[in-house]
Amino acid sequence: MKSRAFGWPQKQAEWLLPTALAVLALTLPAYRYRLLWHTGPEDIYFELRDGFAYLSDFPALIAIFAWLLTPCPRRIGQLPRWLVAGVTGLALLATASVLWAPMPSLALYQAARLWLLLAVFLVVATTSESRGLLAWGLVISGAIQAGIGLAQFSLQRTLGLRKLGEIVMRPEWSGASVITVDGVPTLRAYGLTQHPNLLGGILMVATLIGAGLVMGMGSGVGARASLSDAVAVGKPRPSEARCRLTPIIAIFLTALCFIGLLLTFSRAAWLGTAAGGLAMLLLLLRRTASKRVAWPAAAALVAVLAVIGAAFLVTQWPLLRPRLGLSVEGVEIRSVDERAGLERSALTLIREHPLVGVGYGNFSIALWQRKSPALEAYPIYQPVHQVPLLAVAELGVPGGLFWLILALGPWIAIWRRRRTWPTAGMPAGMAASVAGALAALTVVSWFDFYPWFSQQGRLLLWICWGLWAQSVMSNGKGETSNR
Repeated sequence: MKSRAFGWPQKQAEWLLPTALAVLALTLPAYRYRLLWHTGPEDIYFELRDGFAYLSDFPALIAIFAWLLTPCPRRIGQLPRWLVAGVTGLALLATASVLWAPMPSLALYQAARLWLLLAVFLVVATTSESRGLLAWGLVISGAIQAGIGLAQFSLQRTLGLRKLGEIVMRPEWSGASVITVDGVPTLRAYGLTQHPNLLGGILMVATLIGAGLVMGMGSGVGARASLSDAVAVGKPRPSEARCRLTPIIAIFLTALCFIGLLLTFSRAAWLGTAAGGLAMLLLLLRRTASKRVAWPAAAALVAVLAVIGAAFLVTQWPLLRPRLGLSVEGVEIRSVDERAGLERSALTLIREHPLVGVGYGNFSIALWQRKSPALEAYPIYQPVHQVPLLAVAELGVPGGLFWLILALGPWIAIWRRRRTWPTAGMPAGMAASVAGALAALTVVSWFDFYPWFSQQGRLLLWICWGLWAQSVMSNGKGETSNR
């Protein structure tokens, strides 16, 4: 009787956990929040100084609670120690920075968010049974955002979905993210995020993960294995008809994500997608992986994406010219100058606080207090758009070293385990796509700050770290790879 009493919560948690992770993926992009407290100064954008509860926090907390009721926490010891040390080190440094940050309450709030992200990372990394649902959730979520972004770009206005987190924006409004050609502004796709660049990063990851799902499919065994991984353990295997249909659905969703990615006009996301796709290809061409890839399905996806890319190039060439630096527009010049000023200011802060930094989440506060001369022309107090600089500026040289370890560590680990990577139980296509997503986010981190600071960007990165960890640990049941 006692064992039944203890077994019931665990049984409920086993289905609640993957469901919560799938919902987390679906709600991740939404800029839906409740303000918890408000602090000054008013010169700084409110998201950079206030405290919030985001919509995505709730499925994250439910997933963590359900995870604690399962045997999954026992698998933490199977994770790469350097990876756990890296993410934990960042959280510890962020917590310690409360002691010297110019706004300690902000540092404490942001440090608490890092501990929440650490818990999400551990949940994802140790729950291989939920991998399929989480991956499909990311792709479906991206497709939904892409559909909304496509409608926004076509109508040249946001859709009024404020209850879902959409901001209200029109191209002629001040502060709108637009592309200006001959004085005419064109609104970029926002989705339910607060900026097209952030939407671009989300769709970049969704496109790469979708490609991994496609490459792990095909007729027969590949499709059945991929689908069975997407449902909870013990559920019936899908029918043959469903197996044949699923690759088509995956290609369609991935193509939709790619369309939305293009309409964000995010150069960093485009470059990251190219780098991630190249990393995927190189990993899948290895002898141990190439035999486990559905190359016909992959070729079909590449053909679809190529047609979409060509059509976009032809129809949107006037808008592409200023984004590619082929024409000069005032908006682009201002953006470049703002970023250059932030970089100079970041270097100044690093010289002044090389060991401990200015405190996690306090970069904008420190700039505002210092009134940096580099920002006289454009007094915009926001994080510098280079994560390596931002990490060192906020957490000192130790923070920069932790970031370097987390950025380079996955590739060193893959090289050292090149004969056995990925571990048993993880499809080669999925493992390569997650590695490609990490490569893409690393590239983006040199051009934007959202992998370090934004709620959606950080959550996306920590989830990808968790998924990648599955490719170098046991298959979740204590069985290591013997390939």
